[in-house]
Amino acid sequence: MWSSKCDKSKSLCPVSFGLALGLTCAIAVVIWCVWVANYGMPAGTSGHMVPPTTFAGISIMAGWCLLKGFVFGVVLAFLYDFISCFCKSRCCRRSDGGTCGCGPSCQCVNKSDRSNTDINRNTDINR
Repeated sequence: MWSSKCDKSKSLCPVSFGLALGLTCAIAVVIWCVWVANYGMPAGTSGHMVPPTTFAGISIMAGWCLLKGFVFGVVLAFLYDFISCFCKSRCCRRSDGGTCGCGPSCQCVNKSDRSNTDINRNTDINR
């Protein structure tokens, strides 16, 4: 699924990212439910949502938010990894077969490929 040009160390782990996002959503819901239980519903949201008032209701709502946040985080991490890999592989190629121009620390091609490409380019210039 991944090309050889993708750097695995710079990709997101979908499970870790999904779990982090899910836990953040669940904690936010618990804090919001405790806030509403102590201080009441804000006027702007009173017609849209009814917060749970029991511990079981808060736990169920937090569980759903954990699940939704996990699924969204996994999808988002896969999408990010796909886009970053696709853009890197597209940006590191030139249509004329030359080097990419990133500089000496470029990881777009192997060093042996880069030196061969530089030799071929210099040979073409001398002709």
